[in-house]
Amino acid sequence: MPHFTIRSLRHSFFLLFLLPLGLMAQDAYHTGLQSSLQASYNLPAGSWVLNNTEAANLQNDYTYGGVTATNSSASGQDFSQKVQLEVMFSSGPQWTSGYGIGNVNPVSTGDHCLAVFWAKANGEGKASLSIQDNTTFATELYYNIPLDEDWLQYLVPFQASQNYGVNDLGMLLQVNWLDQEIEVGGMAILNYGSSVSLEDLPRKLNNEFYGGYEADAPWRAEAAQRIEQIRKADLSVQVLGADLTPLENVSVEFNMVEHDFEFGTAVAVQNIAGNSLQNDTYEDRLLDLDGEGHRFNSVVFENAVKWDAWEEGWFGVTQADKVATLAWLQDRGFPVRGHTLIWPSFGNMPDDIVANQNDPNYILDRVVEHVETILTYPGLEGGFKDWDVINEISILQDLADAMQGAPGYPTGREIYLDILDKFYEADPNGVAYLNDYTVFGAGSSPQLYADFKTYLQEIVDAGSNFDGIGFQGHIGVYPTGIPEYYDILEDFSNTFGKRSKITEYDIKPEVDDDLAAQYLRDFYTMTFSHPSMDGILMWGYWDGNHWFNNAPMFDEDWTLKPAGEAFLDLVFEEWWTEVDGSTDVNGLYATRGFKGTYEVVVGCPDGTYTQTIDVLTDTSLPIDCSTVSTNEAFSPQEVISIAPNPTDGWIKVSWEKYDEVDLMVFDMLGRLQYTQTGVSSPLDLELNLSAGTYQLLLKTKETVLTQRVIVE
Repeated sequence: MPHFTIRSLRHSFFLLFLLPLGLMAQDAYHTGLQSSLQASYNLPAGSWVLNNTEAANLQNDYTYGGVTATNSSASGQDFSQKVQLEVMFSSGPQWTSGYGIGNVNPVSTGDHCLAVFWAKANGEGKASLSIQDNTTFATELYYNIPLDEDWLQYLVPFQASQNYGVNDLGMLLQVNWLDQEIEVGGMAILNYGSSVSLEDLPRKLNNEFYGGYEADAPWRAEAAQRIEQIRKADLSVQVLGADLTPLENVSVEFNMVEHDFEFGTAVAVQNIAGNSLQNDTYEDRLLDLDGEGHRFNSVVFENAVKWDAWEEGWFGVTQADKVATLAWLQDRGFPVRGHTLIWPSFGNMPDDIVANQNDPNYILDRVVEHVETILTYPGLEGGFKDWDVINEISILQDLADAMQGAPGYPTGREIYLDILDKFYEADPNGVAYLNDYTVFGAGSSPQLYADFKTYLQEIVDAGSNFDGIGFQGHIGVYPTGIPEYYDILEDFSNTFGKRSKITEYDIKPEVDDDLAAQYLRDFYTMTFSHPSMDGILMWGYWDGNHWFNNAPMFDEDWTLKPAGEAFLDLVFEEWWTEVDGSTDVNGLYATRGFKGTYEVVVGCPDGTYTQTIDVLTDTSLPIDCSTVSTNEAFSPQEVISIAPNPTDGWIKVSWEKYDEVDLMVFDMLGRLQYTQTGVSSPLDLELNLSAGTYQLLLKTKETVLTQRVIVE
C-alpha cells in the first residue's frame, strides 16, 4: 500500500477554534444521523468508531496515490463539509489510489457496525468502499460502487472479525478506476456491539440503479431485434396427399422440446446419481424445474474434476463414481462441460506441486500428465462437450511464476501453450475454453481486464489455439451495467473472434431478491442477444449447495425465488415456441420460432404424423400424408389402450393383436425411461416418472406401435 499523507495542514483552519479532540462535543451531523437512524430503523444511538465531528474526521483523513483532496462547505445536505477528490488514473489496480479515515475508538470481535457516507461523481465515477485492517489490508467488507451524479447516502452493515485498536481500522474509498472527480461527505461508522443483530441493521446500497435498468432503456429494443434475427429461424411444413396434392385445413403443431442455446447449471455430483450425499429433491429438480418437464439443457461439474477433487475424492465421491455420474447425466440427455483442468494457483493444485515449486521440470511433467490423465481416463474420454482448460489466468500467477526463467519460459506463461497443446493432443475433437471472472462483475478491475486480454493475445501470437472464452459471471453487489456488459462482449468478440459463454452466473446475497430477478432478466436478455454467445450456465441452482448460499433458482427449502421465476418465464415462455394452426390452400403452415429441437405433429386425414427435428436454420419440412394410413403402424391410438391417460403414475396398457411384445417408454427427447421385454396384454404398469409427456412404444416382430402418455 502506498504511503498515507495526513492532510492536517490543509485542514488546520477548521481546528483553530476547536477544543482538543477528546473534549469535542458531538456535532449536528452526527446527532442528526443518530436521530434519523433511530426514527427510520428503530436503532439505539450506538457509539462512534471514527470521530464524532466532521471537523475532527477531516483532520484525521488521508490520501495516497494519485489523489488530491480539497475541502469545502456543503449546502443543502445533512452534512456540512465535503471533500472533493481529483483522481489521476495510473496503471495498476484500484487500491493504488485512495482516500480514508482511521478509527479513534476500538472495535471488538463480533461487534455489529454500520458504515455511513455520502458520495457523488462529477461525471463518470467509481470507487471501492473498503473497511479494512490498516496493517494487513484484510477487509471486513469490499464493494465496487459506481457513483451517481447526485448525492446519495450509503448504509453498509458489517461484523468485525477481530479486535481493532485505535488507528488499526480504516474506512477507505479506493479510486484508481479512471480519471475522475468525486465528492465525499458524512463518513462515519456506528458501533452497536451486540445490541442489534446484523440482519436488523439497515442496508442502503443504491445498487438498483445499474446502467440500463430503466424500463425504456434503448438497449432493450436493440437486444430484442438481435434476438429476433439470430436466435430464431423460419419453420414450415407443406402437407401433401396422394399424387403430391396439397392438403388444406390440416392441423399442424410445432412444439419446442429444447433450446439450441445452452441454459444450464453447475451440478454437485455428490447430490445425484446415488453418490455420497444423494438428495432426491436436488435430483428431481435437475430433471424437472417446474413440474412441467422444463429443465436445464446443459450442466457442468462444479468440483468433481478439479485437480485436487479428482485426486482426493472430495465429498467421498470416487473416480469411479464420477465416471458413473457422467454416464448418468448423459443417459438423461445432458451435455456436460468439464471444469477445470488447470487452476493455476498453489491453493488449487496438489500439495506436491507446491513442494516442488522450484523444480520447473517436475511441475511441467506433472501438469501435462494430469491433462492427459483426465482426458483419456476410461469413461471420461470424449465425454465432455467442452472444457474450461485453464481457469483465472488474469489473477492466478503461481504456476507461471514457478516456471518463469526456466529455459523457454521467459514469462512462465508459456506453460499455457503446453497445456493447450497437450489438450488437443489428448482429445483432438476437444473444445478448449479459457475461463475468467475479472472483466465484469465481482472482482473486476481495469488492470485485470487488460491483463486477461494481454494473456489471451500472447497465446494467439504464439500460434497456439483455444476455441472459446468463458466469462464466469459472478455478479457483485453493484451489478455491471447492461450497456457496459454489451461493450465488453463486443470488445472480446472483435479482438479475438472466439465463441463465448457465461459459465458461472450468480449474484451476491446482498442484492435483494427483486433486484436479483430484474438483473437476471436483463443480463440473460443481453447475453441471449449477443451473436458471440452460445450459452449461460448458473453456478448452482439451490441455496443448500451453493458457494455463498445464494443460487439464482431455489431457496434452501426449495421455494422458487423471484430470479428463478424470471428464468422460467424467459426461457420457457418468452423465448419458447409452441404454436398450432392449419395449412393453407397450398398445404403450407409456417411460423418463426426459437432455434432448437421441435416435435412436429400433423393431423393427416388417416392418422397423426409426428417427427422430431432440429431447427438451427430456416427449415422446410415436406410431409406426405399418403404414407400415413389407418393401419396399426400409423394409427396406434386404435391399437393401444392406455387408461387412465393422463395418469398420476399407474396405467393399464392393453392391445389386441400381438401376444408378446417389448415395451419401452421414452421421454420427448427420445431418452429411454423404462423397458420391459416379453410382456402380454393387459399390463398394469407403474410409471415412476416426472410430470411430462412420454411416448410408449410396443415393438413386435412385425411392427412398432406407439402412443402418448401424459404423467401429471
